Formats: sequence, C-alpha cells, structure tokens
Amino acid sequence: VFAGAFIALTSLRRDFATLGLSLAALSYGGSATSRLVSIAFDGPPLQGLLSALLADAIIAALAIVALRVQPTVLKFRS
Repeated sequence: VFAGAFIALTSLRRDFATLGLSLAALSYGGSATSRLVSIAFDGPPLQGLLSALLADAIIAALAIVALRVQPTVLKFRS
C-alpha cells in the first residue's frame, strides 16, 4: 500500500518521476517474478492469480518503457 501511494505521489512532480517509475518497475516486476517462480514450483494457480500476474507484468513493462523514453520526452517539453 505504501509503495502504491508513494508511486502516485511521485507522479505529481516531474523531478520525482524517475524515482516513482523505478519503484514501480522494481515492485511490480518483483511481484510478477515471484508469481512466475511460484507457478514453476507449485503449478498453475487459479484464474484470478494469473490475471494479477498479467497486470503486474504489464505495469512493470510500461514503467520500464517510460524510464527508457523519459529523457527524450522531458527534453522536448522544456
């Protein structure tokens, strides 16, 4: 809960965007990775947990993409 609130707060200030995106990539990427490891050891979970895995992976991927293009976007906005 704290990480989600912090990520939301960092979206309000441009100078904290990199910090928020990094935290999002790490927290959601870690969650997706742990779910994949769990599937590897315990077998396929219920449908709801697969949906959570997909959501975590998509959010982490979007945060990584945003981190990669962020300097270019900020350069053109200034």
